[in-house]
Amino acid sequence: MKIPTTIRKALSALHTWYAVPFLRYFEGNKYQEIADELNIPIGTVMTRIHMARKELQKSLKMYAYGFQPDLKTV
Repeated sequence: MKIPTTIRKALSALHTWYAVPFLRYFEGNKYQEIADELNIPIGTVMTRIHMARKELQKSLKMYAYGFQPDLKTV
């Protein structure tokens, strides 16, 4: 799947602690699978995914109101 450049930039701005679990979840992995892979508690996985969502919401807020950027993909 190709991710638009603006979304890719927002993801790359996330701290790795948040980005890795979020991307694994986005790819379809279950919380427990992510926890096992990263060797961290499931509660930590859930918190990091939540925090990633909040950061992405802030970064991409302008798109929630109908802003239509140039959605070129890399």
